Amino acid sequence: MPGMGLGSAAGGAATLGLERIATLAFFALIGGIILNLMPCVLPVLSMKALGMVQAAASGHAGELKAHGLWYTGGVLISFLALAGALLLVRQATGSATLGFQLQHAPTVAILALIMFAVGLWLMGFFELGSSVQNLGGSLANRGGAMGAFFTGVLAAVVGAPCVGPFLGAALGAVIGQPAPAVIAVFLAMGFGMALPFLILSFVPGLHRLLPKPGKWMDILKQAFAFPMFLTAAWLLSVVAGLAGAGAAGWTLAGATALVFAVWLGRQGGGIRKGVAALALAGAFVYPAMQANVPTAPVSGSSEAAFTGSYGEAAWSPETVQAMLAEGRPVFVDFTASWCASCQVNKLTTLKTRKVQDAFKQANVAFLVADFTQKDPMISEELKLRARAGVPMYLWYPAGASEPEILPEILTQELVIGLVEG
Repeated sequence: MPGMGLGSAAGGAATLGLERIATLAFFALIGGIILNLMPCVLPVLSMKALGMVQAAASGHAGELKAHGLWYTGGVLISFLALAGALLLVRQATGSATLGFQLQHAPTVAILALIMFAVGLWLMGFFELGSSVQNLGGSLANRGGAMGAFFTGVLAAVVGAPCVGPFLGAALGAVIGQPAPAVIAVFLAMGFGMALPFLILSFVPGLHRLLPKPGKWMDILKQAFAFPMFLTAAWLLSVVAGLAGAGAAGWTLAGATALVFAVWLGRQGGGIRKGVAALALAGAFVYPAMQANVPTAPVSGSSEAAFTGSYGEAAWSPETVQAMLAEGRPVFVDFTASWCASCQVNKLTTLKTRKVQDAFKQANVAFLVADFTQKDPMISEELKLRARAGVPMYLWYPAGASEPEILPEILTQELVIGLVEG
C-alpha cells in the first residue's frame, strides 16, 4: 500500500515467527534444487553444463571453482533483485506475485532476443572469445567468469516463474511478510538452484565424472541451440499475448537486426564494427519500445483476456457464485501464457478428452482466470488463497461455499476423481 515501509508485512498479514521462516527457507532451498529439472530452466542449464565441461578440461581446479562461484553469484544476485522488485511492487500496489516480470512485454521481448542470441552462439555463428573482444575489449579475457555469471542470471530470470509446482504455498505464506523474511526465502531458493553446480565445482575429484571434451561437444553445443530457439518462440507468443502481433513482429525484426549485427561484425573494419554495434543496440532497444504499450488497457477482470477457446467462461467471484447458485460444481483454472507449468497441466490433463467428458457429464462450470497480463482481481484472489502466483486450481463441489485448493501439478485421475466423487 502507498506509504507502507518495506519492513512491514503487506496487507496486514500476521508476522511469522523465526522458526516458521526458517522452515519456509529450507523448503525454498529444496524447491530451488528441484527447479533445475523444470523445462523452462533446462535450456539455460545446457549452457552451464557445457561451461563446466570446458572448465574441467583445463585441468585447473581453481578455474572450475571460480566457474561455480560466478554462476552462484549470478543466481543469488538475480533472486535478490527479484525479491527487491517484488517488495517494491508490493509497496506500490499492496500485493505482488511471482512472474510479474513476464507480465511486462518489453522484458519478455528482450528475453526472447537473448534466447535467440544464445542459440546463435551455440550454433557457432559467433564466439564470445572473439566477437565480444572485437566489440568490447577486455571482456573476452574474463569470458569464462562472465559467461558463468550471465548463465546464472538468465537461469534465475527464466526459472523463477516456474517455482509454483513446488513452492506455491510456501511463497504465498512469506510474500506478505517483512522484507528480511522475503529476502531470506528468495536467497535460499536461489542457493538451492545453484547448489548442484557448486558442489560439482568444489568436491574434490567429483569433476572427473564430467565427460572428456572432444568433437562430441561441438555437436552437443549445436543441438542445445534448438531448445533455445524454441524458448524464444514461446516467449514471442507471450509478447503477442501481452502487446499484440505488432510487438511480436518488431521482436522478429530485432532478431533479424541481431543476425545482421553478428554478420557485419565478422566482416572486420572500423566502420562496419560501428554499424554492427548500432544494429545490435537497435535489435534490443526498438522492439522493447514497441512492446511497451499494450494493444488494449487491462480492465481489471480476466474477462478481457478470455477468448472462449478454453474453458466455459471467464472467472470472477460473481460468476462463481452464480454457477454455485444453479447447483453446479465449479472448477477454476488460474493460468497465464508465460506459465510453463500451466501449459503442461493443460496438455496432460485439463484439455484431454477424458477430463473434458467428465466435466460435461457432471455439468461442471469450467472457469478460466487468465493472469497473462496484470489483473488486480486475480492478484487479490491469489493473495486471499495465500498463493504466490499461478498456477492455482480451485474446486468448488456443488453447494460448497469455500473451494478446495488443488496441487499445482494435476493428473487426470485427480481431477476426474474429484468430479465423480
